[in-house]
Amino acid sequence: MRRLRNVRRVVRWVRGAVAQLRKGTDHSAWPITEGEVYLNDSTSASPFNYPAAEIWYTYRAVDQHWSGLCRVHFFDRVSAGYYAELHPRGSKVAVRYNPAVPKDSVMLEKDQLNPYPVAVAMQEHFFS
Repeated sequence: MRRLRNVRRVVRWVRGAVAQLRKGTDHSAWPITEGEVYLNDSTSASPFNYPAAEIWYTYRAVDQHWSGLCRVHFFDRVSAGYYAELHPRGSKVAVRYNPAVPKDSVMLEKDQLNPYPVAVAMQEHFFS
């Protein structure tokens, strides 16, 4: 019963996060901090039935450590795998965080040192 309650909480959180992203939240006003990748993966199972690359990162904001996930959807598994490999464990990434709620963060590909154009386009499509 407890596990089911936790699953429901996670589902509500994900739905809320997706709804907020789809509203067109302006992340450009959020400050940027340095993050570090601690896990990368490509998966064929995604909520949109497209392959996705997942980049899990940690960052420091407001004198605390936080973590976040960047999921970028692609049209094929090869592209998702290639993007995941561009961000190996321990690599540095630019992370934007909400100053009012520092645990809310986003890793935008356009903010990275060498942005991958396909990922930039996919994120712009998703965030628009």
